Amino acid sequence: MASIVKIKRSSIKGKAPSLSSLQIGELALNVRDGKLFSANSSAIFEIGSNVSSISTSSLHFPNTGIISSNSDLTVLLDSDNGDSSANFIIKKNTSTKLGGTELFKVEENGQVTFNDTYTFPNSDGSSGQALVTDGSGGLAFSSVASSDELDDILARNS
Repeated sequence: MASIVKIKRSSIKGKAPSLSSLQIGELALNVRDGKLFSANSSAIFEIGSNVSSISTSSLHFPNTGIISSNSDLTVLLDSDNGDSSANFIIKKNTSTKLGGTELFKVEENGQVTFNDTYTFPNSDGSSGQALVTDGSGGLAFSSVASSDELDDILARNS
């Protein structure tokens, strides 16, 4: 006759066991959240939660999604086949625009665009230059007026 093994369990959303409720190596299951826990001598840990690699086309966080790192966070785009057309894009999901509204994009050449409008150059300007708009959202480095010209402009507008 087969033996039935039962582990400690809870059906309360978000509940995890405490160190005082689990012996070292004992298992506990939160059936509502679908999480399995165990303990060592100093901590409770979720079994299967320490993921170092994910391969998926979609990642959904039911509430607030947080990606954190204790050092630099590196995002590799299309690292498996060297396709140079990969961009890093952050969008706000909306019901009125298919795919969401673009908020921020880093192109493969290093060019950065904000709100699908303002495009920053991907190289530095020369000494004494500043970012100047073309009136259509494009920004480029350009020489600025001399201090004499600025004084004249300010005097006319005062």
